[in-house]
Amino acid sequence: MTHFVVVSDPDPARRRAFADAVRPRLAPLPWMTAGEREHGDSLLLWAAAPTAPVDFALGADGRLAVVFGQLQGEDAPLAAPAAACLAAPVERLTGRNGFYAALLLGAHGEIDAGADTLGLFPVYWLARGEVAIVASSLMPFGLHPLGSRQFDPIGVANSLLTVHGRGGRSTLDGVRRLMSGGLLSRRAGRTPVETEPGWLLPSDRHFGRSERECVDLFDDCLGRIAGRMARSGPIVLSLSGGLDSRLVGGYLQRAGADLRGAITLGDAGDYEMGCARPVARALGIPHRPVPVDFDAFPALARMQVGLEHVDTSIPDLSWWNALPAVEALGARIATGLLGDAVMADDTYEPGVTDRCDFAARFGYMNRWGLPAPAVAQLLAPVGGQAVVDAALDEMRDAWARVPGEWFQRIWLWELRHRERGHVGAVAWRMSLGALPLLPFVDRDLLELVAGMPHAPLYRRQAQRELLRTRFDKLARLPLDRNSAHTAPLVENLLGKVRRKLDPARLLRRLRPAAEHRYYARVYDFNNTGWRAVRACADAARGATGALFDRAALDRLLPAAGAEATVGDKIIDTSGLKTLAALTLLCGMQDDAARAAAEADTGRSAPLPAGRSVEPGRAATVAQAGAELASSARAAVHERGRAGDMAQAVRLVAGLAAATAGLGEAGAALPPQSCAAPLASDVAEAAEPRAPRSSRTKLSVSGDSAHKPTR
Repeated sequence: MTHFVVVSDPDPARRRAFADAVRPRLAPLPWMTAGEREHGDSLLLWAAAPTAPVDFALGADGRLAVVFGQLQGEDAPLAAPAAACLAAPVERLTGRNGFYAALLLGAHGEIDAGADTLGLFPVYWLARGEVAIVASSLMPFGLHPLGSRQFDPIGVANSLLTVHGRGGRSTLDGVRRLMSGGLLSRRAGRTPVETEPGWLLPSDRHFGRSERECVDLFDDCLGRIAGRMARSGPIVLSLSGGLDSRLVGGYLQRAGADLRGAITLGDAGDYEMGCARPVARALGIPHRPVPVDFDAFPALARMQVGLEHVDTSIPDLSWWNALPAVEALGARIATGLLGDAVMADDTYEPGVTDRCDFAARFGYMNRWGLPAPAVAQLLAPVGGQAVVDAALDEMRDAWARVPGEWFQRIWLWELRHRERGHVGAVAWRMSLGALPLLPFVDRDLLELVAGMPHAPLYRRQAQRELLRTRFDKLARLPLDRNSAHTAPLVENLLGKVRRKLDPARLLRRLRPAAEHRYYARVYDFNNTGWRAVRACADAARGATGALFDRAALDRLLPAAGAEATVGDKIIDTSGLKTLAALTLLCGMQDDAARAAAEADTGRSAPLPAGRSVEPGRAATVAQAGAELASSARAAVHERGRAGDMAQAVRLVAGLAAATAGLGEAGAALPPQSCAAPLASDVAEAAEPRAPRSSRTKLSVSGDSAHKPTR
């Protein structure tokens, strides 16, 4: 999709300086193409993937409408979404159907901004004096003299407690993220106003219906959604072996979509891969699996941290591996992302009231993060327990304002906070490679679920019934549950015997030490990729003193050479990864500040105590990154098109490590042990290769169901 930033600043020289600082960082991936447009006192810059729509319309009143992404009409995507935004009331900028961000820019610095219903497309904003900045990442806000470079302690506490931001508060001081259904209106000389005209409200519209009637309503709604998406053009399916993505594939095939193939991330022996392959065969489409490249994790972590500042979840870095394949296929990518959150409710048990209060809701989210007492000790330099108490008070107040029956309140709370900051963050990352199609967050489906009784949502009852009754062939195939239990939803005796005698299953039983659960393997904090990320964090521990208590940090975060002892590889490591990422961010900020000092004085800036990065290296790495960037971008694009995905991912990681920086200085400045060997990879990429037609085309993907999140 698109990485964008707009600045409203009446000072032309300051606008230009800001643009000069943002421009080299705006396209973190090599296939993205950049653009910019000035309108009155505002300057808009963006970088977009090849299939990402960017639309403009200039109104008779002088307002410029901009839409990044796709707005859905009744039967198909809107052909002129920017003009539609101009023609509608400003409140209609937000909460429309699709995955998008929309802007209205006036000639004198006026800005209105909105996004999709859940706010999955991130829109951050800051207003200080005569300056306003709106962007899709936190990267640009430290590059303006009136911007923000300081941490928000409560925002950091939110990420440590729940692994993502919450309530519109970000990890940067003064920078807010638009809430779900949020609308920003800023006028020169006035305090900006954020309202929520596009948010969902629960109802009892379908409470009297039988479960069969509810399933019929779901079937009709999903059929209409698939029909609209089928008119988007060629589609590639992000296929897991689970329930959500096979439903998406079934509905798209039924709608006559131009399905070009399916992509799945993982190894051949994974339970998920063993379930995805037969689904692709049943749909009659090619299936392209590729393993995760753990060697790329350190540079990919730096890229994600540089863009998102740990305001969104970081436990899963494998999604970035999918982007070279997605871009190379040149199609939209359909995914079952958030299907289990929208059409299921496993967090509410009828008659069990102790799951309905704030303590239960916070306990569910906090299991992914760090314990509150540990966070208070860690944040002692910025307020400690008072900061944690303030974060919890804000959460408690937000929970009290959620309307509806108990199960509806839990559903809305999860979508509004956890799902958009944790699972939903994958949508924007994925969009940097191709336009994502997200049927389960379609506005029509969200409004339908908001009026449903609890029974069809409980334990995914409606989804299971849809698969059984509408797609019987897919229901009879192995179903991934992130475990060895892969029994189909519908299975006769002969099928059960065949499954029990499957050679691959028997081979796995003979090798019980091997990890065949995809998520357990890639989330493992002790795998080679995460150990390398931890080594980068170790080198940055000395830069955390202004934010973290060093003794508490060392107690909580195991060094790269130590074994992290955890219970659940997926859930219990997420808080540790968030802490490692924030430590890495402190190091990146420190490196950028030193590089700026070196550029200003011509001398090496002194290192803080505990840093393991040599003085003078900052400017050297920045210069090397700039020299390599152009050739690296060309090499990645060529390798992606040729299907050499392993090399493409390594080049993307190296380029990210060279360009994903912070502060006024310029490039990212990783310790050499943490940077991919970009120069040698570029040189290797320039070597003669066999013609494309003689090589096997491979793809990389992520899992659309994202099972560990629930």
